[in-house]
Amino acid sequence: MKGSFCTGAWVKTVACLTTGLWLLYACKPKPSPDANTETAAAQQMDSLYKLSNSNMVAGRFETGIVPCRQGIALAEAHHNDTMLVKLYSNLELYYHYRKPPDRDSVAYYLQLLLKHAYRSGDKRILMFALGKKSGWFTTQSRYDSVIATSRQRLLLAKELGDEVITLETQMEIGYAYEQKGDDDTALQCYNSALDIYTSLKEQYGRDTVSKAVKKLSFLYAQLLDNFSDYFFRQKDYVKSLDYLKEREASLSPQRRAHNPGLFISMGDCFEMLGQPDSAMKYYRTALQHVEESWYFRRFYVIAGRKYGALLVKRGRVKEGESYLAQSLRSARESNEPQLVVDGRVALAESFARQRQWRIAQDTLFAAAELAKKINSKAALASVYRSLYEIYTQEKDYERALQYSNLFHAYADSITSAQQRQTVAEMDAKYQAFKKSQQIALLQKDNRIQQLQLTAARRLKLFYISGGIVSLVLLGAFYYYRQQQQRRRLQRMKAELETKALRAQMNPHFIFNSLNAIQELVMTENYTASCEYLSRFSKLMRMVLEASEKNFHPLRAEIEITRLYIELESLRFRHLFRYSIRLPEAIDADSISFPSLLLQPFVENAIWHGLLQKEGVKELEVTFSEKENRLTCAISDNGIGREKAQLIKMRKLGAHQSGSKGIPATRERLEILKAAGECSGDISISDRLDDDGHVAGTLVEITIVFNENSNHDQDTYHR
Repeated sequence: MKGSFCTGAWVKTVACLTTGLWLLYACKPKPSPDANTETAAAQQMDSLYKLSNSNMVAGRFETGIVPCRQGIALAEAHHNDTMLVKLYSNLELYYHYRKPPDRDSVAYYLQLLLKHAYRSGDKRILMFALGKKSGWFTTQSRYDSVIATSRQRLLLAKELGDEVITLETQMEIGYAYEQKGDDDTALQCYNSALDIYTSLKEQYGRDTVSKAVKKLSFLYAQLLDNFSDYFFRQKDYVKSLDYLKEREASLSPQRRAHNPGLFISMGDCFEMLGQPDSAMKYYRTALQHVEESWYFRRFYVIAGRKYGALLVKRGRVKEGESYLAQSLRSARESNEPQLVVDGRVALAESFARQRQWRIAQDTLFAAAELAKKINSKAALASVYRSLYEIYTQEKDYERALQYSNLFHAYADSITSAQQRQTVAEMDAKYQAFKKSQQIALLQKDNRIQQLQLTAARRLKLFYISGGIVSLVLLGAFYYYRQQQQRRRLQRMKAELETKALRAQMNPHFIFNSLNAIQELVMTENYTASCEYLSRFSKLMRMVLEASEKNFHPLRAEIEITRLYIELESLRFRHLFRYSIRLPEAIDADSISFPSLLLQPFVENAIWHGLLQKEGVKELEVTFSEKENRLTCAISDNGIGREKAQLIKMRKLGAHQSGSKGIPATRERLEILKAAGECSGDISISDRLDDDGHVAGTLVEITIVFNENSNHDQDTYHR
């Protein structure tokens, strides 16, 4: 999630605190009959509150809680509801930021704070209490409650004519709608906030000293964050970065050094622009500022997560996972579910990079459950996208498709054409506001005004041209993505068809082997049957491993072929001789070869060629390589194809069936060729002796590998 999320929630908390102090000091307790006693008690309560508040702000919570409790006891004795609101605010602050936070106590003291605010009858005190309550709901990602509470506060602000609080509350409501995925309503709120700011800026003029103006400047910086966040979500990272730089320029040097959320957001933009070094620099800067002040502790979670994720991407896995784990622990302690979801997603992506699929999936499932509880569509979209990528890498395409559909469903609900149009209107309104300010400052100089108008026309022309170019690029990108998806689906279809063909070959081969073992046992040749079973188990293990792959190393294919020939030789009591020749120049470990391709041809040579012949029987398997072309020749000195066919025809009607292995192999090579993996050719011819008579059969299998093929055994690419 972008860094301005933390600005939206956390800066809001600080804003509530400062606004509350401003409101509370403007309110005085009601006079009582015994003026002297009440005045002394009020002074003592105020002194205890100030002492508690100064310690809390400095991060000395255990020291600050003592005068806070003393002040509460005194305020309860004198029924001073206004002071109780102030003191309970400090008590809520203590339970919220101590380690570990006590969520139940925070909720309890917020309820007490709200109860005494209603009792006080002071609408400003009630407005402050509602702001505290809204801030708590924001940290808990309970955005419906944020909207309901902030609307009550908005009504009070309008009734009191407090436009600064009205501006702040409109931004709170807009932020809540943004997190719920209702971007149209959020933008309406931000537009209202921009109108209020424009009016107030003109009202205060050149005043830069008053508290109200400082508060207004603070809210304006927050509004710039909202602009930046929207353009970031629209993937216009350069424009998003421009708003952040403008926000940085609007801050004084002292305040600029205490805005870790700003540095996180700038790091996000640089990361998306493909500048990881600059991104890491800003994340480190944010982490450094986080360590300086307790009230920026929440930023540690976000900055640590983003910095750790970048370290993992750059190969510094252990260091990166250390930051990610610490960030997740801090997120759990903060009792902010959205931070926990983001931390789990980042940690799961780190596990996925190390191919620890099960741990990554379990982490994402936990993140998804939490995202559903807080009703965060953006978080769910992020989780489903990560699950889609993991299942795709695992080649579980059914589940990958399921989570791909879920991801696109949530992504489409977040981003819409109407939202983009409204964002453009918002940007135009902001640009018009900036232009009006410049004209107001330079209205005495007509020549400069003309220059400003000319610059505005050029800027408008630039935006129109940029919009046209962007539309063309988006169209080209959409077309390219559709083509990529179509090719990927064709590839998956070809792979599934290939697996189906291998599934036809494997039972055929196992059936023949089990018949061989049965024959040895029935003839009581136990020594041969034990040896046969030992080799058969090894062969089966290799066959099962190969059956799950389109390709495996040539060495594995040779070993499967050798084991099969040895088993047949044992079965027929070494009635034939055989040899397998592999030149030393061929690196059989680095060449990918279609799995279980040779066995059907070797089987035919033995059963239909050699076993039907009298005398010396020989089988020879020879490999040769030229450039990216690998040839395997299977040669026997059997009876030849014509005689073998006659014998097979005489046996029809018995319990025999035609061979499925060779036709399935031919069809499989055609599928691999269509998928772009490799191309192959099979030629079968008769061997002739010096007199021109048939002296056996020669099968030549030629495999031509494509340079851009991507086999399922990456280790064995040539």
